[in-house]
Amino acid sequence: MNNPSSRINLLLEAFIPRKFWNSLKSSISPVRLGVVSFQFFEGRTLNLETKLEEKQQQYEGIQNSLTNLRIKYETETKGKDNELKNKEKEIKLLKSQAEKSQKELLEERLELKEEKMEEFADELGVNLELINKVREYYEYLIDARKNLNRNDISTNEYNITKFKQEILNKGIGIKKVQKLCKKCERVAEIRLELGFKPGSISQQQAQTSANYSFGRERN
Repeated sequence: MNNPSSRINLLLEAFIPRKFWNSLKSSISPVRLGVVSFQFFEGRTLNLETKLEEKQQQYEGIQNSLTNLRIKYETETKGKDNELKNKEKEIKLLKSQAEKSQKELLEERLELKEEKMEEFADELGVNLELINKVREYYEYLIDARKNLNRNDISTNEYNITKFKQEILNKGIGIKKVQKLCKKCERVAEIRLELGFKPGSISQQQAQTSANYSFGRERN
């Protein structure tokens, strides 16, 4: 068993059919048989090594494909996440700009409505401080209606009615009185929409009060 030729013979018997092996041994010399046996075994080994190398290449190819897919997925996912974040920032910016534009628009509208209210009150000869007081009544009334406060609703409705009667007693027609009150109510609505507290004084109203303490009355 220590003879290399015997070992090769055992290996060949394991891989070659017995009939073919017996015929091969009887037809060639022992030396030639040894050479043939070695060549056969070497060829078998090379064939196995080639197959193993092919399998290794296939495995490496699959691993590379999986790695590329993972990198592609991570890249696409990261790209989508960045895109979503950019969209969110853009939406927030647009929303902020829209809110700012809306506020600026309301402020301009408030300034215009206050000017028209005061000009109309001046034409009727109504005290401007009294007009601002009526505007406050409307602010409290709107707020009371929103909060379903019946007592405040009744109080401010009474104050507004009292103001109307005082103006009517000066000889001003009912339509003009209603128009004036409507202007006061509209100013009150815009102020509350801008976040003013009921009864607070705006910068423009403070300036107006400083310039005009009283309106002039007309006969």
